[in-house]
Amino acid sequence: KVRRLNAITGLANHTLLIRRDGTEIPIDDSGAPIADANAKITGVVMVFRDVTDRRRAERSTEESAKRYRQLADSMPQIVWTANRDGVVDYGNKRWRERIGLPPDRFTSDIWATVIHPDDLENFLNTWDKSRGDSEALEVECRVQNIQTGRYTWFLGRAIPIRDHRGAPERWFGTFTDIDERKQSESALRQANEDLSQFAYSASHDLQEPLRNVIMFTQLFARRNTGRFDPDSEEMIQLVVDSAKRMEDLMRDLLLYVRAGSMPMATETKPIDFRQALDKALANLHTAISSAGAVVEVDGELPKLPIEEVHLTQLFQNIIGNSLKYRGNEPPRVRVSAALRNGEWVISIGDNGIGIDPHYAHQIFGLFKRLHGAGQYPGTGIGLAICQKILERYGGRIWVDSEINHGAQFSFAIPATN
Repeated sequence: KVRRLNAITGLANHTLLIRRDGTEIPIDDSGAPIADANAKITGVVMVFRDVTDRRRAERSTEESAKRYRQLADSMPQIVWTANRDGVVDYGNKRWRERIGLPPDRFTSDIWATVIHPDDLENFLNTWDKSRGDSEALEVECRVQNIQTGRYTWFLGRAIPIRDHRGAPERWFGTFTDIDERKQSESALRQANEDLSQFAYSASHDLQEPLRNVIMFTQLFARRNTGRFDPDSEEMIQLVVDSAKRMEDLMRDLLLYVRAGSMPMATETKPIDFRQALDKALANLHTAISSAGAVVEVDGELPKLPIEEVHLTQLFQNIIGNSLKYRGNEPPRVRVSAALRNGEWVISIGDNGIGIDPHYAHQIFGLFKRLHGAGQYPGTGIGLAICQKILERYGGRIWVDSEINHGAQFSFAIPATN
C-alpha cells in the first residue's frame, strides 16, 4: 500500500510505503511503462527506494538550522553568514533591527549600501584580504540603519567555516556595537587635545613675563648694589631663583606636551641609535665634563624607525639623570642593547645614589620628585617625557635600582616598529 503525503513536516513532498504490519517507510518512487511489440502499454514497472536515512538526515539538518536561527536571533550582536565568495546570505533578527534590511535583500554590493563611505574602502580591503588569506576578519566601521539613516560604530568579525579539505566554504560573521566606546574615546581625545593646547599656550605665554621678572629683578639689584641689608639681598635672590625654576618648569612642560602632540613622519627612516646617543652626549658635554663622567657603549646599538629628536631626548633625559644623581665617585654610565622577545631593550646603567624600589613606578609620573629642589636641580618632568615618547612607539620604560647601588634604566621598543 502506498500513500502520498504533502509537505506536512516542512520537507518536500514524499511517499510512504505502508507494510502489511502498518509500518510506514519513506520512499522515492519512479515508474516506467511496459509495451509490447506493437507499442501497446501492457503494464508498468515501479521502483521504490528506501530513503529513511536521508529523510532522517534532512529532518536533523532542518532541526539544527531551526536551533541555529533561534540562537542567532537571541544574541545581542548582529549575526550574518556569507558564501565562499563573500556574498551575505543570512542575517539574524538583530540584522533586521539594527541595519533595517529584510532578510531577502542580500546583494553582492550590500556592504557599499550600509557601511559609511569613509570606512568602506578599509572594510572591503580587509574583507578581501581575509578571504584571500582564509584568515579571520576583524575591523571597526560605521554601519548605517537604512530606515533611520543613522550610523553606528561596530566591531566586525568573521571566521571561515572550512570543508573537509580545509578550504573555506562559508563565513560566519558578527557586528558588535562599540558606538558608546568610540564616542567616549572621541570625547577623551578632544579633552586631551584641549588640555594639551591649554598647557602649550599657558607654558609659552608664561615664559615672557617670567623673563621680565628675572631681568628686572636682577637689574634692580645691580642698580642698588650696597643699599640692601643681607636679608633683603637674600630675598631678591630668592625671587630670581624661584622665577628661574618656574621658567624651567614651563620649558619642560612644553617639551612634555610636544612629546605627545608632535606629528610623526608617515614613513620614518630607521635611525642609528648610536647617532642619536652621540647627539645627546654633545648636548650634555658641559655636564659630563664638570662631573668627570665616563659614558661607555657596550656593543652595537640597533637601527629602528623612530624620530631622531625623540630618541635623542630619551638618551639625554636618562643620562642627564645619571649625571645629576651621582654619588661620591665620578659618574660611570654604561649603554647597551639586546634583542629580547621581539623588542630592542636599551639599558642605561650608572653608579649613582640609586632609587628605593618602592618608588620605581612613581618616578615616571608628571612632576614626581624623590628629592627636594634644594638637593638636586630639575623639574620632575624628564622621565614623564621619556614615558610619553615611548608610548607613541608602543614601547615601555622601567628602572631596576637599590639605594646606594646605582640605577639601570631600560626602555623597550618593538623590533618591527
